[in-house]
Amino acid sequence: MDSDVIEKYRKAGKIAADAREYGISLVKEGALAFEVAEAIEDFIREKGAKPAFPANLSVNHEAAHYTPIHGDRRRFKTGDVVKVDVGAHVDGYIGDTSRTVEVGTNRYSRLIRAAEEGLNTAIDVIKVGISLEDIGRSVETVIKGMGYRPIENLTGHSLEQYELHSGTSIPSVSGLEKGKIWDEIAIAVEPFATDGAGYIVSGGNPGIYRVYDTHMDISDNKLREFYDWLVENFGSLPFAERWCHEFDKKADKILKKLVRKGGLHAYDVLVEARKGIVSQREKTMLVLKDGVTITTEAENGL
Repeated sequence: MDSDVIEKYRKAGKIAADAREYGISLVKEGALAFEVAEAIEDFIREKGAKPAFPANLSVNHEAAHYTPIHGDRRRFKTGDVVKVDVGAHVDGYIGDTSRTVEVGTNRYSRLIRAAEEGLNTAIDVIKVGISLEDIGRSVETVIKGMGYRPIENLTGHSLEQYELHSGTSIPSVSGLEKGKIWDEIAIAVEPFATDGAGYIVSGGNPGIYRVYDTHMDISDNKLREFYDWLVENFGSLPFAERWCHEFDKKADKILKKLVRKGGLHAYDVLVEARKGIVSQREKTMLVLKDGVTITTEAENGL
């Protein structure tokens, strides 16, 4: 990994981390989720990067993939457990990071800490040559030791240029993933902890999409124009439904049509199977020959 690529990963990571902390400062009782997500994404752009995916603000039993849609009126309430999951990229090199905040109460502070301790343990053990099995076991041991369950079917992931999930999965449990971590790789490690069943299911209601087939044959000129705009603006990275309304007021209907045709992938909101509360903590790191570097550290050291 050359120095220019490393620097872009570092810049993207720093911006993502600062945007995450900025977003957390906005998550308060009565705040409109739509406005918080838009503010996070604007922050990323103003700092010289681009969103690598829409700001995720999954609440309570939602584990991942909730981002507000056009016209969304959800407001945060006292007691909500909110996962602020943020991604920024610089020329396609991504920083991906999350932290969980509880709105106005401390009922779930231990659950939040369980995900944090799971991540800290993973960071401590990750090095060149470590097995994915050992990483998963270490995270699982910590989270279960605190009285919770790791979510087994949500994993961290490797990153490559313009690829948010590039092939290697970083587990939070033992027994699911084989292989090892080698050098010259960027990875996002993201344990989820829950007081529920320990796995997620689809909750429908997608607000995030990704171009699936850039060479899809589309005969309808209007549909083709919309699809070409998606490819030009977002490429292979996920994008928000609400971002598309600037191009067409009927974007929500067009996106669903493109999903049916096989040109787009829709990301359903992922929910805990027994409606357990979910916490999440995530950092991006570079595993290099001379050691591991965390890229997503904010000004406050988080």
